[in-house]
Amino acid sequence: ALTINGLEGDVTLSWKGFTLSPSMEAWKCKAPSVLNQVTSVCCAWSDGSPEKNALMMDSATRSKRDERAKWDIEGCKVIGCSKGFHLYEGFCYTCSELNPVLADSRFLPLDAEWVEGREDCSQWQCKPGFVKSVSGYSCVNLTMLQSSCARYTRCGTCVNAEHCVWCGSNINVDGTGSCIPGQAERPLSKRGCRYSELGTLMEGASCTCEANQCDSECKHTDCDACSSDHLCGWCSSTKTCMQVGVSGPKFGECLDGWKSSGSCHTDLVIALVCAGVSSAVVTFMCCYICIRVHRRRRESTEAASPQQPSTADAQAIISNLHSFQYKSPHLPEGPETPSASDEHPSDQDDQDERSCCICLGNYSEGDDLRMLPCLHVFHSSCVDHWLTV
Repeated sequence: ALTINGLEGDVTLSWKGFTLSPSMEAWKCKAPSVLNQVTSVCCAWSDGSPEKNALMMDSATRSKRDERAKWDIEGCKVIGCSKGFHLYEGFCYTCSELNPVLADSRFLPLDAEWVEGREDCSQWQCKPGFVKSVSGYSCVNLTMLQSSCARYTRCGTCVNAEHCVWCGSNINVDGTGSCIPGQAERPLSKRGCRYSELGTLMEGASCTCEANQCDSECKHTDCDACSSDHLCGWCSSTKTCMQVGVSGPKFGECLDGWKSSGSCHTDLVIALVCAGVSSAVVTFMCCYICIRVHRRRRESTEAASPQQPSTADAQAIISNLHSFQYKSPHLPEGPETPSASDEHPSDQDDQDERSCCICLGNYSEGDDLRMLPCLHVFHSSCVDHWLTV
């Protein structure tokens, strides 16, 4: 019982969120505050906060969180984690615990694993026996990489392949070497380092391979042999054989006369090509002019001669002409019959109408005649033949 000023009974004291009642044996937090067992402070945690959600955890999980967490000066909010742990939504995780929680937002390539003990749990590394690809987004099987590199039999093609270095030619007396998995010691570095059986890069003194520049390549002493090698090119200004790059030597500089993958007699080849092209152009122009002249002459000839109707057109015209049979006029005989000397000049026209002007023969009774649109009459056989000639 608590007695204040001689009074005992229903007296209650409160201080910093704690409430002391005469009927209680210990302090308790005033609702809705909750006692933080780690810091011994009453905290007014809101619903849904990470600290209040932790109260729903089992005692073992909550105890693990309490051991890893760092609290603010008020003792109510987690502000960090002990070394080796990572804060996420008020709870401290290891990388192995956190990444499954964030699986939907974290990228982990096939044959890779998360790196523990790093500040950022998003870092990953390839499993033993695998190496990270050049793109940095996948892991390459080391056994498959060995088979891939072994296909290259020259240093120039080996060092151009991803994850391959050329070893031995700079050590062996005979200049022979082999293409094995590895990479340059540093970007654009001449020294190449091989991979160990686990996929780690053997750096330092073990980097005795060639990664970019191949000293054993392009040792030709003449232009023809050099330019016939697809990995080499000839520099006329220095008279040296050099490795081929994108648009010139891969290493060094050629000021004039760079030739690669072609004939060294470039000037003669160019002259022959130009002569051939010129001859072809002249021949084409001559042929074109001849064809144009011939076509002009033919068009002029066709324009000068009128176009004759075809036999089919003539037959169609003839079939539309008026046809009939000749019937001779019968005049009475006697003194009234005029003599030939008394014939009127118009009788001559009648005579013309009784004879064919084509064959000059007189019409006979029943002859087939044909009349033209000009009203002249002829034998059908005569005028038909004349019209179709």
